[in-house]
Amino acid sequence: MKQKKTGIFGGTFNPIHYGHLIPLMFAAEQRKYEKVVFVPNNISPFKVGVDVPSTEHRMNMTNLAIKNFPLFTISDYETARGGVSFTIDTVKYFKERFGNIELILGQDTFAGFHSFKDPEGILNTCDVVVLKRNFIDTEYSEYHSTGKVIQINTPFIEISSTFIRERIQNRLPVSFLLPPEVEEYIKTNGLYI
Repeated sequence: MKQKKTGIFGGTFNPIHYGHLIPLMFAAEQRKYEKVVFVPNNISPFKVGVDVPSTEHRMNMTNLAIKNFPLFTISDYETARGGVSFTIDTVKYFKERFGNIELILGQDTFAGFHSFKDPEGILNTCDVVVLKRNFIDTEYSEYHSTGKVIQINTPFIEISSTFIRERIQNRLPVSFLLPPEVEEYIKTNGLYI
Protein backbone atom coordinates (compact mmCIF):
# COMPACT_ATOMS: atom_id res chain seq x y z
CA MET A 1 0.00 0.00 0.00
CA LYS A 2 1.32 3.45 -0.93
CA GLN A 3 2.04 5.75 1.97
CA LYS A 4 -0.24 8.78 2.10
CA LYS A 5 1.38 12.08 1.16
CA THR A 6 0.84 15.53 2.60
CA GLY A 7 1.70 18.72 0.71
CA ILE A 8 3.02 21.67 2.72
CA PHE A 9 2.49 25.15 1.26
CA GLY A 10 3.72 28.20 3.16
CA GLY A 11 3.43 31.89 2.47
CA THR A 12 2.49 35.28 3.80
CA PHE A 13 -1.01 35.05 2.21
CA ASN A 14 -1.37 38.81 2.28
CA PRO A 15 -4.07 38.22 1.06
CA ILE A 16 -4.59 34.67 -0.19
CA HIS A 17 -6.05 34.60 -3.72
CA TYR A 18 -6.92 32.36 -6.68
CA GLY A 19 -3.30 32.49 -7.87
CA HIS A 20 -2.50 30.40 -4.78
CA LEU A 21 -5.60 28.22 -4.74
CA ILE A 22 -6.04 27.09 -8.35
CA PRO A 23 -2.48 25.73 -8.86
CA LEU A 24 -2.68 24.02 -5.45
CA MET A 25 -5.90 22.24 -6.42
CA PHE A 26 -4.17 20.81 -9.50
CA ALA A 27 -1.03 19.94 -7.51
CA ALA A 28 -3.15 18.03 -4.99
CA GLU A 29 -4.70 16.01 -7.82
CA GLN A 30 -1.44 15.32 -9.65
CA ARG A 31 0.56 14.37 -6.54
CA LYS A 32 -2.39 12.49 -4.98
CA TYR A 33 -2.12 14.26 -1.65
CA GLU A 34 -4.23 13.16 1.25
CA LYS A 35 -4.20 16.84 2.22
CA VAL A 36 -2.46 20.13 1.58
CA VAL A 37 -1.54 22.14 4.66
CA PHE A 38 -1.43 25.92 4.23
CA VAL A 39 1.10 27.41 6.64
CA PRO A 40 0.85 31.21 6.96
CA ASN A 41 4.22 32.49 8.11
CA ASN A 42 4.76 34.71 11.09
CA ILE A 43 7.57 36.80 9.60
CA SER A 44 9.12 35.73 6.31
CA PRO A 45 12.92 36.01 6.35
CA PHE A 46 12.53 37.69 2.97
CA LYS A 47 10.00 40.25 4.26
CA VAL A 48 11.49 41.38 7.57
CA GLY A 49 10.39 44.97 8.19
CA VAL A 50 7.54 44.78 5.66
CA ASP A 51 4.22 45.96 7.06
CA VAL A 52 1.65 43.14 6.87
CA PRO A 53 -1.74 42.66 8.55
CA SER A 54 -1.76 40.76 11.81
CA THR A 55 -1.23 37.01 11.73
CA GLU A 56 -4.82 36.71 12.97
CA HIS A 57 -6.17 38.48 9.87
CA ARG A 58 -4.02 36.41 7.50
CA MET A 59 -5.00 33.16 9.27
CA ASN A 60 -8.69 34.15 9.11
CA MET A 61 -8.50 35.00 5.38
CA THR A 62 -6.73 31.71 4.62
CA ASN A 63 -9.33 29.78 6.63
CA LEU A 64 -12.15 31.46 4.71
CA ALA A 65 -10.48 30.77 1.35
CA ILE A 66 -10.02 27.03 1.90
CA LYS A 67 -13.07 26.14 4.00
CA ASN A 68 -15.04 24.60 1.11
CA PHE A 69 -12.20 22.47 -0.25
CA PRO A 70 -11.89 19.31 1.88
CA LEU A 71 -8.29 18.53 0.82
CA PHE A 72 -7.06 21.88 2.11
CA THR A 73 -6.32 22.57 5.75
CA ILE A 74 -4.42 25.21 7.69
CA SER A 75 -1.77 25.15 10.41
CA ASP A 76 -0.80 27.88 12.85
CA TYR A 77 2.60 26.25 13.41
CA GLU A 78 4.64 29.25 12.22
CA THR A 79 2.35 31.98 13.57
CA ALA A 80 2.06 30.33 17.01
CA ARG A 81 5.80 29.75 17.15
CA GLY A 82 6.52 33.43 16.58
CA GLY A 83 9.70 35.02 15.28
CA VAL A 84 11.09 34.62 11.78
CA SER A 85 9.73 31.57 9.93
CA PHE A 86 12.35 29.31 8.36
CA THR A 87 11.25 26.57 5.97
CA ILE A 88 13.77 24.06 7.35
CA ASP A 89 12.12 24.19 10.80
CA THR A 90 8.65 23.88 9.29
CA VAL A 91 9.41 20.83 7.13
CA LYS A 92 11.10 19.06 10.03
CA TYR A 93 8.04 19.69 12.20
CA PHE A 94 5.60 18.36 9.58
CA LYS A 95 7.85 15.42 8.68
CA GLU A 96 7.67 14.35 12.32
CA ARG A 97 3.93 14.81 12.38
CA PHE A 98 2.86 13.33 9.03
CA GLY A 99 5.80 11.25 7.81
CA ASN A 100 5.56 11.47 4.02
CA ILE A 101 5.51 15.17 3.13
CA GLU A 102 6.37 17.27 0.10
CA LEU A 103 7.16 20.98 0.22
CA ILE A 104 5.28 22.86 -2.50
CA LEU A 105 6.89 25.98 -3.95
CA GLY A 106 5.94 28.28 -6.77
CA GLN A 107 8.57 28.40 -9.49
CA ASP A 108 9.44 32.01 -8.69
CA THR A 109 10.07 31.04 -5.05
CA PHE A 110 12.10 28.01 -6.07
CA ALA A 111 14.32 30.26 -8.19
CA GLY A 112 15.56 31.69 -4.87
CA PHE A 113 15.81 28.30 -3.11
CA HIS A 114 19.60 28.65 -2.79
CA SER A 115 19.03 31.60 -0.41
CA PHE A 116 16.79 29.59 1.96
CA LYS A 117 18.27 28.61 5.33
CA ASP A 118 19.79 25.11 4.86
CA PRO A 119 18.38 24.15 1.42
CA GLU A 120 20.26 20.82 1.55
CA GLY A 121 18.61 20.09 4.90
CA ILE A 122 15.20 20.75 3.35
CA LEU A 123 15.95 18.31 0.51
CA ASN A 124 17.18 15.72 3.02
CA THR A 125 13.86 16.05 4.85
CA CYS A 126 11.43 15.96 1.92
CA ASP A 127 10.95 16.26 -1.82
CA VAL A 128 10.24 19.72 -3.22
CA VAL A 129 7.39 20.06 -5.71
CA VAL A 130 7.75 23.08 -7.98
CA LEU A 131 4.63 24.53 -9.57
CA LYS A 132 6.06 25.21 -12.98
CA ARG A 133 5.54 28.43 -14.88
CA ASN A 134 6.71 28.35 -18.46
CA PHE A 135 8.36 31.76 -18.36
CA ILE A 136 10.87 30.93 -15.61
CA ASP A 137 13.32 28.15 -16.37
CA THR A 138 14.49 26.16 -13.36
CA GLU A 139 15.68 23.14 -15.35
CA TYR A 140 19.30 24.00 -14.62
CA SER A 141 18.95 24.62 -10.92
CA GLU A 142 21.83 23.12 -8.93
CA TYR A 143 19.26 21.16 -6.93
CA HIS A 144 17.69 19.23 -9.83
CA SER A 145 20.49 16.67 -9.84
CA THR A 146 19.48 15.58 -6.33
CA GLY A 147 16.39 13.83 -7.69
CA LYS A 148 14.44 15.51 -4.88
CA VAL A 149 12.92 18.28 -7.00
CA ILE A 150 9.73 17.46 -8.90
CA GLN A 151 8.38 19.97 -11.41
CA ILE A 152 4.70 19.80 -12.28
CA ASN A 153 2.69 21.87 -14.70
CA THR A 154 -0.31 23.63 -13.23
CA PRO A 155 -2.45 26.44 -14.60
CA PHE A 156 -0.66 29.71 -13.93
CA ILE A 157 -2.91 32.48 -12.72
CA GLU A 158 -1.02 35.76 -12.97
CA ILE A 159 -2.31 37.39 -9.80
CA SER A 160 -0.18 38.63 -6.95
CA SER A 161 -1.06 39.77 -3.46
CA THR A 162 0.74 43.05 -4.21
CA PHE A 163 -1.50 43.60 -7.25
CA ILE A 164 -4.63 42.99 -5.14
CA ARG A 165 -3.46 45.34 -2.36
CA GLU A 166 -2.73 48.07 -4.90
CA ARG A 167 -6.17 47.69 -6.48
CA ILE A 168 -7.84 47.95 -3.06
CA GLN A 169 -5.79 51.06 -2.21
CA ASN A 170 -6.90 52.57 -5.53
CA ARG A 171 -10.56 51.65 -4.86
CA LEU A 172 -10.64 49.23 -7.82
CA PRO A 173 -12.65 45.97 -7.81
CA VAL A 174 -10.95 42.69 -6.86
CA SER A 175 -13.98 40.41 -7.10
CA PHE A 176 -12.60 37.90 -9.61
CA LEU A 177 -9.14 37.71 -8.04
CA LEU A 178 -9.90 36.11 -4.68
CA PRO A 179 -12.72 34.19 -2.98
CA PRO A 180 -15.78 36.34 -2.15
CA GLU A 181 -15.48 35.49 1.57
CA VAL A 182 -11.94 36.87 1.59
CA GLU A 183 -13.01 40.03 -0.24
CA GLU A 184 -15.82 40.53 2.28
CA TYR A 185 -13.41 40.00 5.20
CA ILE A 186 -11.01 42.59 3.76
CA LYS A 187 -13.87 45.12 3.42
CA THR A 188 -15.30 44.41 6.87
CA ASN A 189 -11.92 44.79 8.54
CA GLY A 190 -10.74 47.76 6.47
CA LEU A 191 -7.56 46.03 5.32
CA TYR A 192 -5.17 47.50 2.72
CA ILE A 193 -6.81 50.92 2.49
